[in-house]
Amino acid sequence: LVTSLFLGFLLNMGLGAVVGVLGGLAIVRLVDRLNLDHGLLPIFVLTLSLMVFAAAGAIGGSGFLAVYIAGLISGNSDIRAVTILKRFQDGMSWLAQIIMFLILGLFATPSQFPAIMVPAVLLGLFPMFLARPI
Repeated sequence: LVTSLFLGFLLNMGLGAVVGVLGGLAIVRLVDRLNLDHGLLPIFVLTLSLMVFAAAGAIGGSGFLAVYIAGLISGNSDIRAVTILKRFQDGMSWLAQIIMFLILGLFATPSQFPAIMVPAVLLGLFPMFLARPI
C-alpha cells in the first residue's frame, strides 16, 4: 500500500512537472510569436494556463504543480508586453485574496467566538512577540 501510494505520488508529480515545463516553454513561445492586441494578451495567457492545468489533469498529473512550474518559467522569461501581464496578474492576485478571505469569513461562526477567544488571542500574540523577534 505504501509503495503504491509513493509510486502514485511520484507519477502525479513527475507528469505535472513535465507538463509544467512544456507548458511554460509553450506559453513563452506563443506570446512572443503571436501578434495579439495588448488587451487580449492577459486573457490569452490565462487561457493557456488553464489549458496547462487541464492537460496535466487529463494525463494523471498534478495540475497545480504544472501551472506553478509553467508560471515560474514564463514569469522568469523575457517575454513581450511583460508590464501589461504583470499588471493583470497583480489585479488577479488581489481578487483571489479578496475571495479567499471572504470564503474564510463565511466559515466563521460568531456564536462560537467566546469559546475560542483565549486560544485565538494567544495564537495571534505568539507570532508577534515570540516567533517574529527570533
